[in-house]
Amino acid sequence: MLLRLSILAALLFVLSVHSTAIVKRQSSDTQQAISAFNDARKQFAEQNQVANMHELSYDGDLESKAKSMANCDVKPGSDYMVIGSTDSQELNVASGVTATFPLQTRMGCAKMSKQCVENGVTLLGVCLIGPHSQGSKSDYKQGAPGSQCPNGKTSSGLCKTSSSIFSSFAILTIVFALNLMFSMN
Repeated sequence: MLLRLSILAALLFVLSVHSTAIVKRQSSDTQQAISAFNDARKQFAEQNQVANMHELSYDGDLESKAKSMANCDVKPGSDYMVIGSTDSQELNVASGVTATFPLQTRMGCAKMSKQCVENGVTLLGVCLIGPHSQGSKSDYKQGAPGSQCPNGKTSSGLCKTSSSIFSSFAILTIVFALNLMFSMN
């Protein structure tokens, strides 16, 4: 009995640590960036009749990766695309395409810790948008915005990112703990 309770306590601790990382509070700069990108994504979806444009939400892991690039070491990754914030606040064509890729659902940003110049453009910050590192034209579904959302749509008309508040990890942890408890009887 004591062993079961110890194992359950350990699993619940792991789950709480994992959940805390998910709901980590983002900075006001990140909130503003996500809001601005969601507004731009909504406008793009309306103008181009993109039916499956997802809303972006904060991701602490992507923010941590962006912060690690704040020393001008900006590089692509396997689970995100890079968007640079310039001194003129204008996004270049490549960033615009990245920002409007409809299947992206997560975002994290960081300010540059020093002046970074790439291809003659000064970067003030970097945002990472994921979970995809690339997209294709076939990922854009035509139709009224929000009309082809697998998990429903938000009040803004963009697609919801998930129908569940629990991550797959959390669900698996709970199932494993319950299975372990009942199998030891």
